[in-house]
Amino acid sequence: MSRIGKQPIKIEDPSKIYFDNLLFKVTGANGELELNIPPGISVDILDGYLHVKADKSIKNITSLWGLTRSLINNMVKGVNDY
Repeated sequence: MSRIGKQPIKIEDPSKIYFDNLLFKVTGANGELELNIPPGISVDILDGYLHVKADKSIKNITSLWGLTRSLINNMVKGVNDY
């Protein structure tokens, strides 16, 4: 079970999040970034936080779960802070 994958991601104020099928896109003050999400990983937006979830019926998906969460977190911070 991924400890990193369970942690929610706070959406920074000027960010705009787009999630369509397997493409995740975030835009902010400093630009725009895109990421292709692996099949079996989903992203939900609840109360100003992103929650990355994994379909646990797929073998070895937990390793991609934590990785995807980290990449999305870095994307959200990158378009706003740097």
